[in-house]
Amino acid sequence: MRIGKIVGVWAVVAGLLFWNGVLALGVYKPFLGPEAGEMMSAFIAMMAVFGATRAYLVHDAELSLGQLLRMGMLWMALTFFYEVALGRLAGWAVPRVAPAYGMWDGSFWPLIVMATGFAPIAWLRKSDVPLGIIK
Repeated sequence: MRIGKIVGVWAVVAGLLFWNGVLALGVYKPFLGPEAGEMMSAFIAMMAVFGATRAYLVHDAELSLGQLLRMGMLWMALTFFYEVALGRLAGWAVPRVAPAYGMWDGSFWPLIVMATGFAPIAWLRKSDVPLGIIK
């Protein structure tokens, strides 16, 4: 898989997560309450991550476990930097963005970032690639 396609798939996921965040603020949290809205948003975000990546990863049987691990790490890093960049564009300092990554405060965002990183590996068994092959 070319780097352009890898970043393109991540961009699709990032766009879906952005709109899920808009829905969380405008729909889920006002109707369900802050805690239930946060959980609903996290659940839908993880479904979007795994659903959007499946179409691209199941049919690429040439990808090895090592390549999928690197892809997941790249996606996690891109997601983190995207969040920090959005925070900076909103005029927030990095310390104001950082609490979103604190599960101790009830945030589910780290689970979504981890889902982004593990999505390539989740579809490995569906692509009929033996787990022992690392190129």
